[in-house]
Amino acid sequence: MVRLSQQTASWASLALALVHGVSGSLTGSGDVTYNDYEAISEADRATNPPSCGMPYAQLDLSRITAVEAMDTATDCGTCLKVTNTGDTSKTIYVLAVDTGGQGLDLSEPAFSQLFPLTDGMGSAEWSPVDSSYCAGIWNTGSAAASSASTVAQDSSFSSVQAPYSTSSAPPVIGHDAQSSTDADPSSTTEYVPPVSTADTAPVADTTVEEATVSTADTTPVAATTSDEASAPTEQPTSSAPSMVYSTNAASTESVYVPPMETAPAQTTEPPVSRCRMRD
Repeated sequence: MVRLSQQTASWASLALALVHGVSGSLTGSGDVTYNDYEAISEADRATNPPSCGMPYAQLDLSRITAVEAMDTATDCGTCLKVTNTGDTSKTIYVLAVDTGGQGLDLSEPAFSQLFPLTDGMGSAEWSPVDSSYCAGIWNTGSAAASSASTVAQDSSFSSVQAPYSTSSAPPVIGHDAQSSTDADPSSTTEYVPPVSTADTAPVADTTVEEATVSTADTTPVAATTSDEASAPTEQPTSSAPSMVYSTNAASTESVYVPPMETAPAQTTEPPVSRCRMRD
């Protein structure tokens, strides 16, 4: 967009205002045009700002406008409501950042929401509104700084990882607290507690008694007559008592068991005949 000197622009704006019946204030009506601000090169966006001084790199180029004969000392950054005169349902909100044009010189995307681009010009009316309607159009940080900040936030976010939980092996049953904490969980073998003898089936007593059994206890005695009774009966003598030990399978101790006492042998005396002779 070719700029005229400030004095020339003022005279030109005044002449256009008289011709088209519009004033150079922020409130007016008349024909509006459009400009392709988005076609400005990246270099010019940073080094060739509009009349109000804010770099194009800090502006949303789809929602700005130049205002004919605008006072840059007081009116820069004003939010304007622009409505299609022929169709009042079509309304847009733009930020005043430059001077020039005819009435208003809207950005191309903003103009296309009110009129067909092929028309090149349209009848509209505009007036200032609260700045909240133009929120986000002017970003005070540069585009490059904003982009770098976004990258920094993304990288810092991606570097934060969820804590990796390493659950240690459960303590081994029967180990003391020191060994269970110091041992390597991966090399710890499962401990099997010893079997308690109280839980096992009772062991049968395998006591072995070594003793000589007297034949007197096993051999029946036959009945004898009086003649036979005269002869003394020989009682079998038991062999010498032997030492008897009890061996328990559940214990390694040998328990001494005294031998059974044997009754002393008795001698049967023959009966005495008491017959008296008769005179």
